[in-house]
Amino acid sequence: MKVSIVILAWNASHFTKACLESLNPTIRVGDEVIVVNNGSTDDTKDYLDQVSWVTTVNLPENVGFSAGNNVGAKLAKNEVIIFLNNDTLFPDREWIGKLTDIFNSKDVVASGPASDNVSGVQGEAKWAASSTSFFAVKRLVGFCLAVRKSTLEAVGGWDEDFGTGGYEDDDLCLRLAKHGYLVFCTRSFVQHIGHATFDANGLDWYAIQEQNRLYFEEKHG
Repeated sequence: MKVSIVILAWNASHFTKACLESLNPTIRVGDEVIVVNNGSTDDTKDYLDQVSWVTTVNLPENVGFSAGNNVGAKLAKNEVIIFLNNDTLFPDREWIGKLTDIFNSKDVVASGPASDNVSGVQGEAKWAASSTSFFAVKRLVGFCLAVRKSTLEAVGGWDEDFGTGGYEDDDLCLRLAKHGYLVFCTRSFVQHIGHATFDANGLDWYAIQEQNRLYFEEKHG
C-alpha cells in the first residue's frame, strides 16, 4: 500500500538530515515524503532545498505540532499517511510495509511500530522475541503514527489547540478509535531519540506536556 509520509522540522537541521538520509533507502515506488518546515530559523530550509525527492512546505512561523501535521496531511496524495517525528531512524528497511499492510483491512484506522524509546506497549523490548505480529490497542504514540486519511478527515484532523505538542496523539487516537481499530504492528521497528526538537529549541517539554494534559483531561473528562 502506497503511503504519504509527513515530517515536521523546526530547527535542529542535523536531526532532519539524519532522518531523511536513513529514510530514503526505505521509500518504495509510489510513496511520497512531505516535510513541513515549521518556521525554522537555522539552515533547515537551505538543506531541504537540496533534497529533490521530498516535497517541502516552508511556513513563516512555527504553527505547532498539530497544525503543522494538518498542513502536511492536506497535501498527502495517498490514503495512508505516516506522521513521523524528525528524530527517527530506520534500521529496518521494510518498516513501511510491515506498518501499513494492516490497512488492507477496512476496519483499521491507525497503526504504530515498535521502538527503542517510546512510552507504553510499543516500547516494551519483549516484542523482538515474540511471535505476535500485531494486535489492537487503545493508544498509539505520535512519533510514528500511520493513519487512514479519510478517517483523519472525518474526525477533523489533529486538534491544533494542543499547540507546540504533547497529548495531541492521545487525543487523536481517542477520536480515531470511534471509527475503527488502532493496531500495534510489532514487526515494524523505528528508532526514536525522543524530545529532540523540544531540547534543540530550549523548551521545557515536561511543562508543556503537563499544560496539555490538563487541556486533554478537560476535553475528554
